[in-house]
Amino acid sequence: MDLTTYQTIVDYGRCLKITGMLNEKMYSDFMDAWQKQDKSNKDFLYVVLLSSGGGSSHWSNSLYNVLNSICEAHKVVLVCNGHVASAAISIMMAVPIRNRYAFQSTSFYLHRARWNHQAKLQGGPDETTYVVAEAIASNNLFRSEIKSYYKLIADNTAMTTQGVKKLEENPRFIGTKKAIKLGLIHSILSK
Repeated sequence: MDLTTYQTIVDYGRCLKITGMLNEKMYSDFMDAWQKQDKSNKDFLYVVLLSSGGGSSHWSNSLYNVLNSICEAHKVVLVCNGHVASAAISIMMAVPIRNRYAFQSTSFYLHRARWNHQAKLQGGPDETTYVVAEAIASNNLFRSEIKSYYKLIADNTAMTTQGVKKLEENPRFIGTKKAIKLGLIHSILSK
């Protein structure tokens, strides 16, 4: 896809945006925009513009599932813009690599997920046993979700699960050329 095609699709109003913090409002806005689209012509091409520093893994998983369903029924191109990081990386995986693009100045950031059980640990001493059991169960669930996340990224890029893990253990910004090499995007959107 080239820049002219991208602009034409945007001009026709077939551009859906996932921008900003991944939260309930973002999910709701995306769903509202999708509901307003004319889906009668299966040959329509839709652009999803992604620019997010991340947010809730719950809402990124929800957006991934919705976008995956849309991709099964419609032609979708993902265009990354600005900064795509953290939980937003997993949303990209809903779109086949051949349909993932980015503007030249886009940066990508993978990092190890941070988990904090501090809110649960603020209970009184009577809750100690409960808190410890809950922390262990949550930690096990968290580890399981991380493995699923690594697998999702590895299955949809040119990286291995170990490569994804290594990248997240040493977080850094990745430019578009490196993103192409790693299989995060297909190519750079240009004229």
